[in-house]
Amino acid sequence: MEYCEKYEITPILYRALFNGNPKDRYFILRLERDLHDFILSINNESWRLQPLNSYYRLLVHQIAAYYKMGHILLKDGASMVIFK
Repeated sequence: MEYCEKYEITPILYRALFNGNPKDRYFILRLERDLHDFILSINNESWRLQPLNSYYRLLVHQIAAYYKMGHILLKDGASMVIFK
C-alpha cells in the first residue's frame, strides 16, 4: 500500500486506522495520546499498560516500534510495558 510505505506504518495499523472497526481507531488514537503524555513525563521511564487482548497487544507492539520505544509482554501474557 502506498500510504503504508509513505508513512512507514504496517498494513495492520493502516487497516485499524482507516478500514477497520471504529473501536480500533479510537484505541490507537487514545494510545498515541497517552504515549505522548508518557514521553513528556520526566519521572517515568516505563509505562505498564492494562491487560489487553492479543490484537490490541499487536497494535501496541507496532506503535511502540513506530516510535522507536522498547516494549515487552509481561509473564502474565496480557500486560505490556513500554520503555523510553
